[in-house]
Amino acid sequence: MSAPKGRARPPARPLLYLGAADAGIFLLAEFANLLPLVPLGGPTPWILVWTSAVLVAAAGAGVVAAWLSTGEHASAPWVVIVALVNPFAIGLVAVYFAMGPRIFGDFWIAFNLLAAPGLAGAALLRADQILK
Repeated sequence: MSAPKGRARPPARPLLYLGAADAGIFLLAEFANLLPLVPLGGPTPWILVWTSAVLVAAAGAGVVAAWLSTGEHASAPWVVIVALVNPFAIGLVAVYFAMGPRIFGDFWIAFNLLAAPGLAGAALLRADQILK
């Protein structure tokens, strides 16, 4: 199935938007687990700040990549790079929580799965660029 010139194939956009939503889900789970620990002090506020910033960047990258995949920039290689920020940022935070504070226990594996839609969307976007 070929897409009209200058537009991403239909499956890429929903996956990129889903990747952005998954970063938001991860952010909500992080707030639910870390906010009660902030009054205790220690490194928790800093962990909350940097991981939140990374997850907000991941969500933003997913939305921007989905938006750019429909316009005249859809064939530019940097659009795929923007799309790849989403899954790699989600994976970075998930692996950090696996190795660092372990507030999610072994549930960090499920958070790594949240990176899958963004990664699949970026792959479909790149495949569309190659097939053009």
